Amino acid sequence: MSFTASELKAVNRLFSQLTDLHGLYLEAKNGIALGDEIVAAQAAAEAAQEDADTANAAIAALSTPALRIVLGADSTLTADAIGAATEAIHTALALAGLTARASVKFFARLIVLSDNAADTWPVRLRLGGLGGALIGDLGALNIAANQMITLEGSIQIRTTGAGGTFDAHVRLWDPVAAEMQQDSVIGGAVNTTAAVSLVVTGECSSANADNQVSLREFWAEVWDAA
Repeated sequence: MSFTASELKAVNRLFSQLTDLHGLYLEAKNGIALGDEIVAAQAAAEAAQEDADTANAAIAALSTPALRIVLGADSTLTADAIGAATEAIHTALALAGLTARASVKFFARLIVLSDNAADTWPVRLRLGGLGGALIGDLGALNIAANQMITLEGSIQIRTTGAGGTFDAHVRLWDPVAAEMQQDSVIGGAVNTTAAVSLVVTGECSSANADNQVSLREFWAEVWDAA
């Protein structure tokens, strides 16, 4: 069989077109495969990031205790209002949801506004309200106007429940003796089934209206155990 020149040219053109089409097919096939690989790689990277985020959150939850800050309001006690030899609360901080091994760091600052020189004024810190455990006591101070009193320290909840226990250490600035005193409690009783009140109290030996003490700062940091 023989072909004319024009027929051979037509066959060559057809072969060339088929070759071009095959090349385009290979390029498209490779492009689709590459696109699939890119999509798969992106999905794998996203899954790895999700796993990393989950792991980091779990590590953070295990290693970092949760911090809560409780702020108390300013208050002033006047001897004629509370009565002679009557312990009264300046301000109460409600410490809710205390867990075993939770730690409480606290600070209180009081200013003597005025005083009757013959009288004394004890300043105390209690856990559990007015009838709660005494954890800091400056005793019967013969205070004077413009003196500052501070109480600071920490409490750790050892066990929880109606028969819960705690340890505490308190540092108290005595402005009369100009020295720091220290008190501590080991295994004190506390009921943690409801919010526990941390209170600063005052008491005057007489009901003289000149005896006035103001609580200017009172706060607590509650670190829940991890």
